[in-house]
Amino acid sequence: MSYTVLSPLEQNYALGFDEKLNTIILKPLYSNSQVGIAKSDGLTNSNINYKNGSITSRAFKNFNDTDGIDIVLNNNESSFVANSMDKGVLTVIKEEFIGFGIQVDKVRDKGEGLQELIDIAKNKRSVSVQCYASTLGMDNTTVGNVDNLELISINTK
Repeated sequence: MSYTVLSPLEQNYALGFDEKLNTIILKPLYSNSQVGIAKSDGLTNSNINYKNGSITSRAFKNFNDTDGIDIVLNNNESSFVANSMDKGVLTVIKEEFIGFGIQVDKVRDKGEGLQELIDIAKNKRSVSVQCYASTLGMDNTTVGNVDNLELISINTK
């Protein structure tokens, strides 16, 4: 499958761990932020050639998450963390951003990458996030509408 990969520049994404709630917090994309944009025919390593671009305000107003978004580590589907439709994964979609709260104790279909993601979030070891979109509205390097995401990869290398 062909994707447009969006990767926030200068770690312009949020990844953290709330000890009290035992919840991983992930906000991969924001409106009015700078991103690297690349085309890919599948999952790729984090060292692809991006061109600089930006996401406009209200880019997520038509976002659709009916099929679920897989969250993985290091572009490796066997390092599956969770799917946005899983019990215990809260998806927040606003016009300005998309975010997830992964409630560790409540995720029913825990992937092997879940414990590793906890460590990554606690110790701030992520170096990039890549969001794989199959459908979005774009004008050259300006993303005006993100309709859906197929997969999000949190990368440590």
